[in-house]
Amino acid sequence: MDLRLLNYFVVLCEELNYGRAAKRLFITQPTLSQQMKSLEENLNCQLITKEHHKLSLTAEGEVLKIQAYKLLRAANETKLLLAKTQVIEDQKITIYSSGCHFFTESLAEYAQGYPAVSVKIDECSSKNVVRNVMEERADFGLVYLPLISNTGDLAVEELFEDQFFITVNKDHPLGNYHRLSLKALESERLILVKPSLAVREMVGEVAVQKNLNLRPNYEFPNYVPCLDLVRQNVGVTILPLSFAKFHSLDKLQLIEIEERIPKATLAFLYRKEKVFAPHQLAFINQIKARFRLLNN
Repeated sequence: MDLRLLNYFVVLCEELNYGRAAKRLFITQPTLSQQMKSLEENLNCQLITKEHHKLSLTAEGEVLKIQAYKLLRAANETKLLLAKTQVIEDQKITIYSSGCHFFTESLAEYAQGYPAVSVKIDECSSKNVVRNVMEERADFGLVYLPLISNTGDLAVEELFEDQFFITVNKDHPLGNYHRLSLKALESERLILVKPSLAVREMVGEVAVQKNLNLRPNYEFPNYVPCLDLVRQNVGVTILPLSFAKFHSLDKLQLIEIEERIPKATLAFLYRKEKVFAPHQLAFINQIKARFRLLNN
């Protein structure tokens, strides 16, 4: 029996609503409906009925619900036992994150103590981080919580309360300012990250509310080239404080934004049933220690 389908069924039993269950599982509603039909066909019985737009379980569905919990619990317990007893031959860590800059200093220190461990870090939007962690393509992820409405069956640990600043070269005409409106950027050569990243989403919402035109002249997949061009005084950018604190601020001026942009909480995210190997825990603790320094 497909454990994935059983998990879908259990979540649907808990929600009794295809829309909410699909959102919790990070799949589409039609996909969930199709998967439930497939489960019923495999078991040769009807599990769910719908009357007056309300879902309910059949007698067979009630039986399967009880057994599904037992099977999933047994599968998780088996997985935990195997993880605890397994001799790890190929030591590796896979991370999906809303930014790669969070890891550079931690990784440099970690490599000295764990030179044999390979680390793969992939940068994507917070929503895609959640999906990759849920689907077990990543050991853990770093996300911005305001952009994530439902973390479902994931464990979440807050690390750092981030905020955003206009960033310019000190030799730029705006280099003497300490506070500016976003409107001042309409006439500047603007350098921004791609729309799916936190700074674009959150600043973009404010721009729409204030009817501001913040169309970038240059657009990049991450913050590094944005910072490089500002160092060369090519234009202005908007950066998260977490990124700025991980880099040298020589020649740079961080300018407070007049408009109210909600602070973004950066969080560590992983599957609740995940059992971390010692080399993974060591890296996680190193990251947490680094963020504790940022909070001071």
